Amino acid sequence: MAEFKIGTQQAGSIQNADQIQNHHPPNPSGQFSGRFPEQLEALRTLVERAVLSRDLDRVTGTRVAAAIDAATVETQAPAPRFERVLAALSDAEVIAASVPAPAVAAAIDGVITTLTG
Repeated sequence: MAEFKIGTQQAGSIQNADQIQNHHPPNPSGQFSGRFPEQLEALRTLVERAVLSRDLDRVTGTRVAAAIDAATVETQAPAPRFERVLAALSDAEVIAASVPAPAVAAAIDGVITTLTG
């Protein structure tokens, strides 16, 4: 039986490659780069507008906004976890998809795509 040994540096490279392959890019700095926080803020504003225009009922809008807020809070944590942000946004997408508000669901999908690459 062959024996394989991997050094620490190689193991990190393999883990990062696996995360990228599975659409979970590594986040070595612990910060979300680019315009991602701005996208979350714009998404929250879109939900508020959809509620005001009655394209989205208040109860559903509150649930979607809460999920977006959870993602925002996680991105601002000292050691944010990618999985938690993605889970919160996925929850928001599922909630928005349950009502006839395609613009909100499409916007959430766009933010998720930005996050996952």
